[in-house]
This record gives sequence, C-alpha cells and structure tokens, in this order.
Amino acid sequence: MGHATAIMKTFLERLCWVLAKPGRFPLKGCPQPRTNRRKKAIIIVSSGIIPPLLRKWCDEATPLLRETCKTNLNARVVGSLYAGAVERKGVDAYLKKAFNLGKKLTS
Repeated sequence: MGHATAIMKTFLERLCWVLAKPGRFPLKGCPQPRTNRRKKAIIIVSSGIIPPLLRKWCDEATPLLRETCKTNLNARVVGSLYAGAVERKGVDAYLKKAFNLGKKLTS
C-alpha cells in the first residue's frame, strides 16, 4: 500500500539503537550517529505492481529510509532507485540504473 512493510519498520527501529546513540537535541533520546565520519548511501525500493508513474502516491518508504540514513548512519543519500511494476516489467529495466548508482556510491 505504498508504505514500508512492518518487517522493514521493525528492522529500522532496531537498527536505530545499534547504529546510533541517544542524543540531546531536539528531544532527549533522539538518535545521533555514533560516528562523525561522513558516509554515502543509496536507496533502492522495489514494488511488485505499482508503476513508477504512480510512485509519488505510493512511495512512503524512500523518505523514511533517507531520514534513517541521515540520523543513524551519518550518511548522505547520493541517489535512489524506485523499481516499480517489477511483476510486469521484470528487473532488467532497472539493472543499468542500479549499476550506475553503485558506481556513484563507490566514487
């Protein structure tokens, strides 16, 4: 339905306290990255039936992952890929973009 699954949300909530430490601002207990070292990240979200054309109404996961990267990992997101309608289109349509994101991440 356009949201991160319950399993993904549970993973992100647990990841928070493994990779971050309690902070002081804006609320005591908000996570802060354990390291000051800046990192890069990419986000890849897939959907079985929602095509990229309808992404803006169905992609609540990417902003959630973007915020998690920033607050927990001290990572700047350098790109994202929404692979929609994989059920119909298959993954081949997205392989080149995924490869280019990987190159961007390692450069």
